[in-house]
Amino acid sequence: MESGDGRRGHAVVEKLCAFVAEGAHRGIVLEAQKKAPRGLELGTATKRVGRWLKGAPFDVLVPDFVPASYRVFLQMHGSLTWLAPDTDAPDGAFSLQNTGAWTLVDLPDANGCIDLYDLAGEEASEHLWVFHDGYSDSFAFDARVKNEHGEALVIRFEEHHLMQSFEERELERLGTFDDWLAARVGHLIALLQDRAPRPKVKQLVEVPADITVPVERAHDEMAFHLALMRGLDQVAAGDFPGARATAKKLLSMSGSLYALSLALDASEAPEERRRLGWQMLASCRAGTSPLHADYLKLYRQRAATVLAELALSQPTLVSMDDAKLLIVEARAVRVGKDQQTAMTGAWDTVAVAKRLESK
Repeated sequence: MESGDGRRGHAVVEKLCAFVAEGAHRGIVLEAQKKAPRGLELGTATKRVGRWLKGAPFDVLVPDFVPASYRVFLQMHGSLTWLAPDTDAPDGAFSLQNTGAWTLVDLPDANGCIDLYDLAGEEASEHLWVFHDGYSDSFAFDARVKNEHGEALVIRFEEHHLMQSFEERELERLGTFDDWLAARVGHLIALLQDRAPRPKVKQLVEVPADITVPVERAHDEMAFHLALMRGLDQVAAGDFPGARATAKKLLSMSGSLYALSLALDASEAPEERRRLGWQMLASCRAGTSPLHADYLKLYRQRAATVLAELALSQPTLVSMDDAKLLIVEARAVRVGKDQQTAMTGAWDTVAVAKRLESK
């Protein structure tokens, strides 16, 4: 006999919604939003925006073997998409349907993640139902994996499973659907529970009048990329004069944030670091760069922090009062470090903030 009349799953969803209602530092539930968050390209997931607000109709046929608790979830909610906070996503976040949006829970409104028939033929589609994600952090029901009550259990799904026979797989059984949903949501809530809201930037330090922001221009992208890679290698090897020369060449091609960041990596003179830091910060604030929004935040954080650091050693270049405002700005856009941040240089906003507060 199957368990689950929907009450437990509904309680988990209500708990999550109450949690994210405290602020964007806890992420958002996409179905409860009137529109997609600004700057996010969510692809097919945009169809789920506002589902609960609009009372959008839901109708999908699922195999007979999927458990009652999951079918009740579909009838009551249709889908559940918990987007991670837009900066510093916790461990366990993954890219929503390869769109770049960091996600914590992705229960779509149909089995659209993986086309099992095309990948593995009719037999696989008869036994498997991938109900979460399908690319990065995927979970499924398998008609051949049940508990003592005959209820299909949650298993971790990986695409290579489709190339294996059922007997060859090392299946990770994760309990019933309600068990899995409660455990996943509970674990991720615990990771974000103590996170404080990001400070609001009430006052920006004005860009000094002597700062001229380089203009991004059309350029030979391949030549630019090769030069940038060479410059990063020069920085890693400690060849700062060579890196400065490379950065100068890049800036002559296009005044992009990549070029400014390399120049900042290679610069040692405080006056030069001040100029480059302000150029980068002004460019990020303008929002005219074609880079992804997350990269703009990374560069903005770095520029504001570099300028604040200068106040500690060169207060004639950046005042302490301005430095404190710059730290608030840096913390407001702080992005967690991951593999994609390797090209942005190094900084530690928290350490700088503590040093400034001790003055």
